[in-house]
Amino acid sequence: MRSIICCACFLVLFSTISAWGQQNVLVVPDKYSNIQDALNAVNGLSGDVLIEVNPGTYNESLQLGNLTTGQRVTLRATGGQSVTVIDASSLHMPALRGNWVRNFTLDGFTVRNRFDPLRNCAPGQNPDECIEASRGMNLNNATGITIQNCYFDTTWQAMNFVINDNTFTSEIAVIHNTAIGGQGTDPSSPSYTNGQAVNMTYQKYYGLGYDGNTNPPPLPTGNHKLIVADNVFRTNGSAVRYIMQQTYCPDENTCYPEAYSNGSLLMTGNDIVTYDGYGHNILGGHGHLIAGNRFHDSTIGAVLPGASGSVIENNLYVKNGHGLIVGSMPIVGESTFADLLVRNNTFAYNLGAGIVYDAGDVEPASQIPVVYNNIVAFNEASGIVAVGYPGDTFSFIPIDFQLERNDVYGNTLKGLKRDNYLFTLKDISNPKDATNNYAGAINTSLDLSVDPLFVNAKNRDFSLLRTSPVVNKATTSRPVPSRDFAGTLRDATPDIGAFEYFNIPK
Repeated sequence: MRSIICCACFLVLFSTISAWGQQNVLVVPDKYSNIQDALNAVNGLSGDVLIEVNPGTYNESLQLGNLTTGQRVTLRATGGQSVTVIDASSLHMPALRGNWVRNFTLDGFTVRNRFDPLRNCAPGQNPDECIEASRGMNLNNATGITIQNCYFDTTWQAMNFVINDNTFTSEIAVIHNTAIGGQGTDPSSPSYTNGQAVNMTYQKYYGLGYDGNTNPPPLPTGNHKLIVADNVFRTNGSAVRYIMQQTYCPDENTCYPEAYSNGSLLMTGNDIVTYDGYGHNILGGHGHLIAGNRFHDSTIGAVLPGASGSVIENNLYVKNGHGLIVGSMPIVGESTFADLLVRNNTFAYNLGAGIVYDAGDVEPASQIPVVYNNIVAFNEASGIVAVGYPGDTFSFIPIDFQLERNDVYGNTLKGLKRDNYLFTLKDISNPKDATNNYAGAINTSLDLSVDPLFVNAKNRDFSLLRTSPVVNKATTSRPVPSRDFAGTLRDATPDIGAFEYFNIPK
């Protein structure tokens, strides 16, 4: 899937760029000695603009605020990211910033904004503002944005996209980049900063202290599309954070955050490690597709507290704390997890559970996903788990995920301390409701429990041996992805897990 999606993405990008019919080419350094001068010249030109930047290190904080018209502007490094650097580390501002930016592409740069030491702030600068200034890109109410072929190295967020207009619609594509976000691995250290690779949030506050209105806020009408494909992210905060939420404060002491269903995340083909966060953190939105990603060696593989109409397929969740956590946070305008499908993934060797459903204090539990054709094997805190907090008691609760043709095998009940959803049986009020493979989750007896026979799990090859008992055993009574993690076509008798066995002729 990753190669197929990648090719599709770049075909779209290149065909779009060529169709723009760029009429103006500006070169840096040439007539323009720095990048900002070239960007400032865009408003005086008619037609689309290509700014070609020759190799070098440009110590600039680029203001993109004048790119607000229908012009399409591409900022491209002629020599690529290894020799072309935008470095704002000493400027106490994001490397790229702007409000209401339209139709902008960043292609082929290293973007650096790293404070070393962290508190290297400008004289009189607030330390919190100092951290905020260490972003790579910070755009507010932007759309038509593409970031591709870049390398981000930042103390805080690599790419931040904030929407605060409830009627605004945004489209952002982050394709084929590498990003290192955040600083440090010890959260107790004074120099530690928690940073994401890609952060898209809708932030809007209503009520006393904001607009003085005690009426409930209007529902947002804007839809926000975020495409995150074929990237490598290493962060110490949630690598991809997609939050669609507004907050209503009817009085000065009470606030109610509400997630809403507008907008969607397409996240495919990424390799993600996060040292103190989640591979993705999704709250709100509708119709998300999370496919063909590798979430590994992270605090939590991925978290989806609440969304609807979404598909999670063909992913690897290996050697994390927990693999995947889904939840039941209510979504405005949605009563159920309509068709949230968790299918054909591989959850293996996580230090916690493979799949965790967190019902919170909602009774009865709602927004239940459908879970089928997954391998859930060799995890240390049970395989598939359902927990809740009825009466402030942390307990396993009976949940029917419509489990079918999952291979749930070889899990244990070791667990970890309860921290970031990691738990031991000592934290549970009803530990006898847990088995090695199911804790709370109702076993429908339609699952398998066999050694999946990975090719070489020790060396992180989780494809299947020819003799694997899960080959040709997936259910076809529900939709099955047409391709697997590697882009291989699944046949008429598909396999369980992220990989379809593929017999390579000798």
